[in-house]
Amino acid sequence: MAFRIVRWGKSIVQQPAERQIAMESVLLATAPADVASTILDQSEARSFDRGGTIFLQSEPAHSVYIVLDGRVKLFRLTQNGAEAVVGVMTKGRSFGEAVAFRNDVYPVTAEAVTDCALLSIPAQAILSRMRARPELCLAVLSAGDASGYEIKKTLEEAPFSHFQDTGFGSIYPALGRLT
Repeated sequence: MAFRIVRWGKSIVQQPAERQIAMESVLLATAPADVASTILDQSEARSFDRGGTIFLQSEPAHSVYIVLDGRVKLFRLTQNGAEAVVGVMTKGRSFGEAVAFRNDVYPVTAEAVTDCALLSIPAQAILSRMRARPELCLAVLSAGDASGYEIKKTLEEAPFSHFQDTGFGSIYPALGRLT
């Protein structure tokens, strides 16, 4: 099976090249092939125009995303209304895992920097496979490409909230190199 890119509608798998990008993503690269394939069968591809909103900060996190093409900016709005860029995701990168797996809210807004194609994977599709195949847990943990969401969220909550308006965007490239 492969998938076709649609805007917001249900999709089916159709393009082997895009499926391969997803299989090689940090999230799925170390997962058993049959498990990754099952997860991809439950996903849908979506296209977004430049400037399109993928999700908003504080929305319920139900999906994990893999960039198939283009660039996605992750940012937070500070108390004074400034945009603090947390990261830019490119082809093959995944985002939203930590909060989607906990059924939390997205701590950032995701916006298409360019026209882009994303694979949206329901968190429950991954979690149900983790329950059935525990080795997937290890694969996801070993793929822990530190995005910094958790660190940023912790720093913004009391007693660290006084850091919120500082330039944390610059720390994320360094954190990524530590993994």
